[in-house]
Amino acid sequence: MVDQQQPKAPALLRALSHFLRYVLAVGMLPYAISKLQLLQFQVASTEYSRAVGELPTTTLTWLFLGHTPWLQFLLGVAEFIPALLLLANRTRILGAIFMLPSTATVFITNFALNLWPATKVISLTLLLINIALLAVEFHIFKQVFALLWVLPSKPSAQRFWISTLAGFAIVLSVYAFIASESRILGNDLQPFIGTRQINRRGAWLIEKASFNGKAIDNPGVLHLNIWKNCILEAQYSRTFGKFTIDRSKSQIELDCLPEYFSAKPFIATYTIQGDTLLLKSASTELTLKPHNWGPGLLSDKQ
Repeated sequence: MVDQQQPKAPALLRALSHFLRYVLAVGMLPYAISKLQLLQFQVASTEYSRAVGELPTTTLTWLFLGHTPWLQFLLGVAEFIPALLLLANRTRILGAIFMLPSTATVFITNFALNLWPATKVISLTLLLINIALLAVEFHIFKQVFALLWVLPSKPSAQRFWISTLAGFAIVLSVYAFIASESRILGNDLQPFIGTRQINRRGAWLIEKASFNGKAIDNPGVLHLNIWKNCILEAQYSRTFGKFTIDRSKSQIELDCLPEYFSAKPFIATYTIQGDTLLLKSASTELTLKPHNWGPGLLSDKQ
């Protein structure tokens, strides 16, 4: 059992701890209650008519978190109950423990998604207060950790090394399997959608196109994605298909181009010049530029 007769922290530190738990509770309650009432994640109806690629991360975050009412309600519960526990002296430690996942998640979300500067400061402040409250009770957590650290009843060096090596083998095997697939996929598609298909990458504006020496007007936008689908959005049509890449030959094959656009199948060599992608086959030549991409161009090695 945890020893309840541990020396108490200095009076000034205990007073500061009580003050900070009230600050954390009061700081989190408005967010908790607004979520419980389904009020926090509000987005103007005009945002729903905009293309996803045009939306800032602040709007995307609010759209995602507010999309399902019961999810927003549960997020409120996860903040409301710990706040109540913080207000009572007997349950203050439980409150600090249960509040940590919320303050840490909010802090990470604010910085990872680059939300508003004010919310970054607030989330960092609340997280530091939460950590400080737990640090004051470190002597209790030290005892709990000692209880949770299970020692073998009959220590055996052989058993220890077998279990340790087995654990490492499992982790390395799973990692190698996932890494091999992602490496192959990433190497194949990197020139066309980046190492990761984020920041709106994968859409190409066809600036120039010619078929058998004749220019094609308004050729459209070519979309390539990680599932190796290709979509050509022309002025009055949309054509779907697949694409494959052979990097050893700098060659790409597309089957989403209409017949007036190229011979079937469209097999072309590709050349990257800065942020321009050139595709050339026996009958067709295309000059493409990144279309509404986020930060970075083809030269990025993410």
